[in-house]
Amino acid sequence: MERFDGQVAIVTGAAQGMGRSHAERLAARGAAVVLADLNEEGVRVAAGSLPRAAAVAADVSSAADAERTVQTAVRLFGGLDILVNNAGGSLYPATSLLDLSEEQWDRVHAVNLKGQWLMARAAIPVMRARGGGRVINIASTTAYSGDASVGAYAAAKAGVIGLTRALATECGGSGITVNAVAPGLIRINEAKPSMTPEVFERAAAAWIEKQQVKRTGEVGDVSAAVEFLAAQEAAFITGQVLVVDGGTVYG
Repeated sequence: MERFDGQVAIVTGAAQGMGRSHAERLAARGAAVVLADLNEEGVRVAAGSLPRAAAVAADVSSAADAERTVQTAVRLFGGLDILVNNAGGSLYPATSLLDLSEEQWDRVHAVNLKGQWLMARAAIPVMRARGGGRVINIASTTAYSGDASVGAYAAAKAGVIGLTRALATECGGSGITVNAVAPGLIRINEAKPSMTPEVFERAAAAWIEKQQVKRTGEVGDVSAAVEFLAAQEAAFITGQVLVVDGGTVYG
């Protein structure tokens, strides 16, 4: 049997990049997967490449969309066992915190932090009814480094770590573990608003100099950590942050 046979997962921000990689990894190990993303066309293409999958066009910062995503998993696949809160990003070009608008600050926090809370709030009652589950929140090493050029994102990801620990405390008696994965600099094919390919290559060269593992991080490195925390082998691990950064070292 595959590791996740009979289990149902939701991965947010799954149209591309790390989210799509997480969904593909869980599906390859036997899970039925609901992929959620604002990019309706992209998420349908991603789901269409998997054996047992469904696509939901959703904004995780909307309580209604979060609930609809969870209920899609229940309706199509009978329940929910694994939630990967991956949706997020810096959203805007690198900007000083002092130059960031209130609207930009609010949007970054709505997607990166509020969205994870809303998805967990919708998912955990379903997991409790099923006897347990796994919540895996995607944080970032910027939560530790405090990169001022993406300061709103760094602050939101620090909040994700606090949210992870609070949810772990609240849900431990229900057989639900809650952990976070904090990636460092990871090569993603799609350009980010805050980092063009040229900027990435310059940053990667500097990061590799201070890493113990002398290569660029890949999305599969992060997906492997997600898979581990979702598996039975991690059943006694909760409230933790697994840093995937080649040993820079944070955490």
